[in-house]
Amino acid sequence: MTEVPIAWKIWDWIVDTVIVIDIILTVFTAYKDQDDKVIDSPCIIFKQYLKSWLLLDILAVFPFELVMNTKQEESGGGYTDLFALLRLPRLYRLIRVARVIKMTKKAKKNKYM
Repeated sequence: MTEVPIAWKIWDWIVDTVIVIDIILTVFTAYKDQDDKVIDSPCIIFKQYLKSWLLLDILAVFPFELVMNTKQEESGGGYTDLFALLRLPRLYRLIRVARVIKMTKKAKKNKYM
């Protein structure tokens, strides 16, 4: 197995950190329900988040590399393709984080914040 460059590991850690921060902020971010009522209770927000994106968000930061390395050492085989597929939620999550940053910049520019 080839060694991953340190720069890539650092980038991976930074991305994971941003995603974890976004997960935490999501629990404390109010939203409007179907009736246009503002929901700002962290408990209710978390329950809704649990029903929707929380599992995908956790999969996006789960350290599959550690599991993959352990499985390869135990079995001598690789699960590279399977673990690569399991990392796809991470890509989606990055797109969502980038979109939130873009919307925040636009809101500041328009003085909504």
